[in-house]
Amino acid sequence: MVGLQKYLGAKVNIYIYASIESYNNEQEDTSLKDVTVMGVTDDFIEIEDERGLSHCINLKKCFSVVVEREGSLGY
Repeated sequence: MVGLQKYLGAKVNIYIYASIESYNNEQEDTSLKDVTVMGVTDDFIEIEDERGLSHCINLKKCFSVVVEREGSLGY
C-alpha cells in the first residue's frame, strides 16, 4: 500500500471495514485510535499502540482501510 507510506512515524486513527456493506454504511468494523504507523508493505501495516505494543494488520483481509492523521478534521 504505497499511499500509506506517507504516514510512517505519524500518529493516526485507523478505521477498518471488512465488507462493502460496512464501508457504504460508514460503520467501521474496527477502529484503532492514537496509534503510530511503523511499517507498510503491500500486504501488511505495522502499528504501535499507546502501550508500545506492535500489531500487524493484514490488508488483504479488509475491504477498506481508512487512515486519518491525528488532529485532522476527520475524513
